[in-house]
Amino acid sequence: MILLTKLGLWESILILLSYVKARISPSIPEKNFGQWVSNRFGRRLFETFFQNYTEKVWGFSCQEIGAEWAAQRIDGLSLMTALANALWRNDNGGKTLIKKFHYPVYGSGQMWERLQQNLQNLGGQIQVNSKVIRLGREGCRIREIVVQQGEEKRAFADSFVISSMPLSELITRLDPPPPTEVIEAARNLSYRDFILVGLIINRAYLFPDQWIYVHSQKVKGGRIQNFKNWSAAMVPDQKMTNLGMEFF
Repeated sequence: MILLTKLGLWESILILLSYVKARISPSIPEKNFGQWVSNRFGRRLFETFFQNYTEKVWGFSCQEIGAEWAAQRIDGLSLMTALANALWRNDNGGKTLIKKFHYPVYGSGQMWERLQQNLQNLGGQIQVNSKVIRLGREGCRIREIVVQQGEEKRAFADSFVISSMPLSELITRLDPPPPTEVIEAARNLSYRDFILVGLIINRAYLFPDQWIYVHSQKVKGGRIQNFKNWSAAMVPDQKMTNLGMEFF
């Protein structure tokens, strides 16, 4: 309801008319993200709330992003379900309109700290400041990992490996190398950097939301996080507010 108030009556009417048009004459077949969202929300709402932010995040035109990806990311959501959720608080909006979830008291980094604890409790080792330089494989199984630690090389033999490396780098470490087409596919992968700029504001309260999406093309930032609204424990001094400015 706040959103409808901010949009104004005329803009809300235009969005509704655009939605009706999309329902009467949808884009068939749905080949890209823009068509998928426009069919469910109308072209005008897509251009207002989806297009600019999505293109900021991924660095691609919405016409270059597949419709299948949209179906995964925007689960079970349409203009009507969003309005019903706002007006009657129903629970049929899928995971996109989830109302609550668990968040670590001191931030998401606690998940990795707990992972480290669990691994060590099971007898595992955590190797930091180590660069993986070789992944010895037999068929589809990794049998040996060689890492560089300063001037020293160390080898670890095991049968179970979890990799957090970019696939484009992981492929180049395999020994023996995979087929040429696999190497070429890895080289063609592209990645987006996520940059978080922290700001400490000398005010106890700024706004009630956990994050604000920035749709304007005039602003390079994509989203503003208010960590204090995730958990008060993330701000040592409650007279302050810490924001995270997200850039891609």
